[in-house]
Amino acid sequence: LERTLTTRAERWIDIFWHSDGPSAIEALRRRGYQILAADFGEGAVEVEAVPLTGPTALIFGSEQLGVSPEVRKCADGLFFLPNSGFTAYINVSVAAAISVYALDRRMRESKLREPLSEADKAALRPAWYSMLARGDHKKEAEYLSWVGSPPGC
Repeated sequence: LERTLTTRAERWIDIFWHSDGPSAIEALRRRGYQILAADFGEGAVEVEAVPLTGPTALIFGSEQLGVSPEVRKCADGLFFLPNSGFTAYINVSVAAAISVYALDRRMRESKLREPLSEADKAALRPAWYSMLARGDHKKEAEYLSWVGSPPGC
């Protein structure tokens, strides 16, 4: 991953690589995800109407061509961002950000978004503190001393 693009956000997400869309979809489905592809195809619903039925994976294609026919066929459903005027598409990173924000907002409003468990927080703290130290070993040692009893907790 290009560090200047991710700003090291990849530390906080699980990344899985697949050779093609359908194999990625099947792997997600085995983990219990509903698969929705961004597409204006038949049956597509506006992002605000996407059912909040459980873990959901959103798939975005290229800005001009959209998702592949294989991905469209394998997805559980299609969704779109409404637009007006003559623009047929939105930059894919912007579309992803808007879509994730819209679903996250709805999940929070519906009390469906679960916060990190205390066990998950404890597991992530060492990496978080090391990252915050930005290579300063003295600060890192101080921050890591907080792992068992974080300030403010």
